[in-house]
Amino acid sequence: MILKNCSMEKFCKYTKDKELICFGASQMLIDMCCLYDEYNILDLITVIVDNKLDKQNKNMDVCGRSIGVISVDSLKQRITDKSIIVIVAAFFNEIVNQLDNIREFNNIECYIYPIMHYTDRNTEIVVDNQGNDKIPKIIHYCWFGGNEIPEFERKCIESWKKFCPEYEVKLWNEDNYDVHKKPYVREAYDNKQYAFVSDYVRLDVVYKYGGIYFDTDVEVIRPLSSLLKNHAFAGFQHNTRVNTGLGFGAEKGMEIIGEMRDYYDNVSFINEDGTLNRTPCTLYQNEVLKKHGFKENGKNQMIDGMMIYPQDYFQPRCPITGIVNIVEQTYAIHHSRESWVSDINLRKRKTALLSMKEIMKRTTQK
Repeated sequence: MILKNCSMEKFCKYTKDKELICFGASQMLIDMCCLYDEYNILDLITVIVDNKLDKQNKNMDVCGRSIGVISVDSLKQRITDKSIIVIVAAFFNEIVNQLDNIREFNNIECYIYPIMHYTDRNTEIVVDNQGNDKIPKIIHYCWFGGNEIPEFERKCIESWKKFCPEYEVKLWNEDNYDVHKKPYVREAYDNKQYAFVSDYVRLDVVYKYGGIYFDTDVEVIRPLSSLLKNHAFAGFQHNTRVNTGLGFGAEKGMEIIGEMRDYYDNVSFINEDGTLNRTPCTLYQNEVLKKHGFKENGKNQMIDGMMIYPQDYFQPRCPITGIVNIVEQTYAIHHSRESWVSDINLRKRKTALLSMKEIMKRTTQK
């Protein structure tokens, strides 16, 4: 297998006369097609491959188009000289190893979407707002469960105080917040899933009091004064999703924040089959924002008074390589401790990061 890398624009132009095969029937595939719809990448896909039996021999809806999903064995029968594979999966190292051991793919070009996506990172600079402060100088954070805050998180909190010495830093926990006020919060708390408790609480307290919220693994690296001139703000986690955990803020009573909060009124944390609903808050927030015209394109946009900043503002760390790329407009670094992610996925992610250097050595520029 021949590993390649290039920008998404070059990739889409190159594959126009090829047979594009996507490996991974995943949300990442949908995100890729949404983010790069200007290049009509959806129209270029001929088939999807996936290792999971329950996905094979079915069709997957990708942005309104139904595309067939097949197994690797089926792909071996239909591969041609015109075939190009793009891996659309977070744990792409496992797929690379798998394809490397299949002789039918020895001379097939293969691209890795997470690497190409990082190559295309948005570095748009947004002109700071002018005028008076609208957001009060309060930094909210949550720590539920009663355990001691670890040293790393304490250092992050100290960075807030260093660059925002005149701000009130407000801790929310069981002592000052009613964790039984909403079914979603109560169910998450009773199951000791405190990160999901915070998903709701952060929206509630910023709506009621105004101010800025940070997850405890967010390190601030410069003053936040320019952000206060917004009615509300948030940032892209990746180029398709907004994540309030990175850092978001609003003036008191901001309507769109209240709408994000109230979305949870119709969400249960415990599913009907008794399993836990671990849907990340980014999906819920995007659903609300899309009703107001939000585009999942990674670009700066104003949504009903809420400024959405590009990824570099609050999430300069590449989720694949782990490299932190701080630029002029970076306010903070979300270190992505992700206490809600399962131990299995954390181990798989660590393995993927360790194999990254070897994969990058093999990847050539197109």
